[in-house]
Amino acid sequence: TLVFVSHDRIFTRALADRILAVGGGRVVDWPGTYDEYLAIAGDGDAPGLAHLSDIDARRHGAEQQKSASKADKTESVKLDGEAERDRLKEEKKKKRRIEDLEKSVEKAEAAISKLDEEMAHPGFFDNKVQSAKVMQSRKDLEAEIEKAWKELETLM
Repeated sequence: TLVFVSHDRIFTRALADRILAVGGGRVVDWPGTYDEYLAIAGDGDAPGLAHLSDIDARRHGAEQQKSASKADKTESVKLDGEAERDRLKEEKKKKRRIEDLEKSVEKAEAAISKLDEEMAHPGFFDNKVQSAKVMQSRKDLEAEIEKAWKELETLM
């Protein structure tokens, strides 16, 4: 808590979240910003702070309005909270999908490396049926990698 007395309205506007208006033999406690106080109390420079005489009635009206505004704001915050929760859920789902795709690419690349080693052995191509199957498997893995990369590009 910080208590200050200031004639600097910019300073007061920036810091105050509660106003104690003193004048006319009274102290009025205003739990709100300086701008809210001015909206209800008026200029505040009137001699003897005459505006304090009927501030209670104006405050009551402002508090009712503020209460209604808070209810609207609460509903809005609730909706914003749900939207944020949904956004975070989608973000988490997207992150999980990216991780799955990256693992899939790594796995396919490792399988291609093994197939390449197998194809590098002397005499591999002597068995045309077997070599055709391995080459088709390699092409399928390359297509799988390409598909995963395209999806990753859309997700990132």
